[in-house]
Amino acid sequence: MDCGSVYIKMSDKEDIQALANLLSLESKQGSTFVKADDCNVIIWAANVITAPPSIRFIRLFHQDQLQEMVSQHNLWLKTLAFEFFLRKEGKYDINGYPYQFTSLEQLWLAFVMSERYQKIWTGQEWEKIEVTREEVR
Repeated sequence: MDCGSVYIKMSDKEDIQALANLLSLESKQGSTFVKADDCNVIIWAANVITAPPSIRFIRLFHQDQLQEMVSQHNLWLKTLAFEFFLRKEGKYDINGYPYQFTSLEQLWLAFVMSERYQKIWTGQEWEKIEVTREEVR
């Protein structure tokens, strides 16, 4: 499970946190959260996290949770879509977009954000990309 500063920064965005709520991905035992102010990792071991309202938590998603967020429900279609993402974005070039990520959680989060919101990670922020008709063909 990636608990590094890059993955925390990638996850600390309203889009991805809201998508988990929209898809009803339940927080259950073993879910991972970090405190936003000091990035201390907390593994959720109870049914609720109790903390003062001034403390904000960021949920870090495991790879299986990220895979659930992808719109294709069929495992075969999901796998093909992921391969297309790797080829389209990175063209299997070692300097391509997917190769900037250092964990599978980061890579799958990038895939989810691309599929759901047409956003790419710039290294600092999620940036909306414009899809042209030529790219769709």
